[in-house]
Amino acid sequence: MLRMLPLAAVAFGLAAPAQAADPGVQIGVLECSLVDKTNLVVIAEASYDCTFTNQNGETAGFTGKIDKFGLDLSVVTDQKLNWLVLAPGLETKAEVLAGSYAGTSAEIQAGGGVGLRVLVGGSDDQITLNPFSTSGQAGIGASFGVELFEVTAK
Repeated sequence: MLRMLPLAAVAFGLAAPAQAADPGVQIGVLECSLVDKTNLVVIAEASYDCTFTNQNGETAGFTGKIDKFGLDLSVVTDQKLNWLVLAPGLETKAEVLAGSYAGTSAEIQAGGGVGLRVLVGGSDDQITLNPFSTSGQAGIGASFGVELFEVTAK
């Protein structure tokens, strides 16, 4: 995971300009539930089970893995991430969600908590996972940093 730190910095630098472009239209919602988390204070890794629901109510399953580089002083026992999925057009297929996303995050929790994320990526960097994703979680602590989110179709 340490070898990915320079990649995260480069990816974040490339993701920031992409965020400024027209984010497109909402094609659905990606909901992810925490499966496992490892926290080493300056590096954290979390795995998620995710479901994408498009505008017509059709669903597709994905797995997600977040590598965070920054400061993570949290102990989280449960976490749900909800993303609005923005794409260039309504005809975009769920398969284009698979890929790598990069951006920043900040979270705080004391019993319950909230978090914000800004991530861009996917197929040809054309997908934006909600300019501000919210998360609900149970735990204690705070974290902020650069994140890499790898989404894989089941």
